[in-house]
Amino acid sequence: MNKDITPEGKHHFYDLAKSFDTGMLVSVAKDCKLHARPMRVLKAAEGEGFWFVTTIDSPKVEELYANSNVNISFQSGYKYLSVMGKANIGRDRSKLEELWTDALLPWFPKGKESADIAMIQVIPELGDYWDFSGITQRLQYAFEASKAYLTGSKINEDKIGDSGRIDFRGDINIQS
Repeated sequence: MNKDITPEGKHHFYDLAKSFDTGMLVSVAKDCKLHARPMRVLKAAEGEGFWFVTTIDSPKVEELYANSNVNISFQSGYKYLSVMGKANIGRDRSKLEELWTDALLPWFPKGKESADIAMIQVIPELGDYWDFSGITQRLQYAFEASKAYLTGSKINEDKIGDSGRIDFRGDINIQS
């Protein structure tokens, strides 16, 4: 997969990212094993990356302070997205005002005033995507898979869906 550094490629990536409301945030635990958990995406935007909220005393915060390397994996229907990047913990109240939604009340019953609330900003370095949504792309996949099966050859991955790798390094500054 070739790396795309074009503004159009990055814009396309974030358009796909906005179709997901939850992702699996993967961090590195103390024992160096990977630790994944579902997280609600509060914002995915060019120039900012991905935003989540958590409690400041959460084990994930300790993991992120020790090792900021993360992955966020998304899947929905026939769309897949993987983000490799660095996480930053922040407590900026103006950013919290922007990101807040009442859907967070079950975790933060005192709302935005909860003393233990913190934000996670994931700054992407690389992002991979695969989009097989839409009838045309699914039919193309079925055709290419059948052709490969019948001819005993490997499927031509360039002809099935939309996929790419985006290089974001150097694009985003820490905001929280």
